[in-house]
Amino acid sequence: MATSVQVPLNEYLSTSYRPDREYVDGMLVERNVGQSEHARIQALLTALFISMEEEWGTHTFTEQRFRTRDTRFRIPDILLTSARPQPPVITEAPILCVEILSPEDSMAEMKKKGVEFFERGARAVWIIDPAQRCGYWSLGAQDEWHKAVRMEGPMPTMYVDLEPIFRKADRSLMR
Repeated sequence: MATSVQVPLNEYLSTSYRPDREYVDGMLVERNVGQSEHARIQALLTALFISMEEEWGTHTFTEQRFRTRDTRFRIPDILLTSARPQPPVITEAPILCVEILSPEDSMAEMKKKGVEFFERGARAVWIIDPAQRCGYWSLGAQDEWHKAVRMEGPMPTMYVDLEPIFRKADRSLMR
C-alpha cells in the first residue's frame, strides 16, 4: 500500500484529495489507483449495476467515501446502497461493496477490508481479480470467500457473470 500521513478527522472530512484517500484511525492512506484494465472493469460493472437499480432497489456509487467505523472511512471501487438519497459520506450499511484488485493490491488486505465492510453491515462483498480472471464473493463476515466467475449477491437476482465483463474489457483494451 502507498504512503500514509496523520491528519485530524475534521480535516479529512473537509478536504478533497486527488485521488481521494482513505482514513484509517487518524492516518490518511493513499489508495492504489487502478490502471486502464481496472478502470474499464469498474466502468462495465457500474453500467451493469445502474441498469439493474430499479429491479434491485439500489443506488450505485463509484469511489464514494463510506464510514466503516468512527475513525475509518473506506472508498470501495463500487458501492450499492438502498435507493434513497445519501449524505456526502455514506454511513448506512451497503447492500454490496466491490473492490477491483490493482497490481499493487494484495488479496489479504482486500479481505481485511471486506471484513470491515461486513462489520458495518454490508450484505455482500466482491473482490474482482483481473489478473486471475475471477472474483471472490462473500455474504457475511462468517461466510467463506467463494472463488468464482459468477459473483453472487444477497438477493436471488443479484449476480454477475464476470466472463463477459472480462471479454469486453479485453476488446476495449486490445488484448
